Amino acid sequence: MREEDIDINLRRGGEYFILSLWIQSQMTDLIIFYDHPRIVKRFIDRPERIPKTLRDKRIKYLQKDLRLKLEPGSFLDPFS
Repeated sequence: MREEDIDINLRRGGEYFILSLWIQSQMTDLIIFYDHPRIVKRFIDRPERIPKTLRDKRIKYLQKDLRLKLEPGSFLDPFS
């Protein structure tokens, strides 16, 4: 394998990794908003100030394996 191909593969791998972290973050927020609908209005009214519940739940969800939450019968049901 040529050195330039290795460089391209490493960059692509890094991009995919960053995008997967971003997607996990977005999914985590959606799950939290679904589980705690009362914080949605507060967050929309003042997005520069993150509600404590959202911050605390983000930390807990990001420490978990996201696939565990996406089992049938939980988050995805309202979207099917």
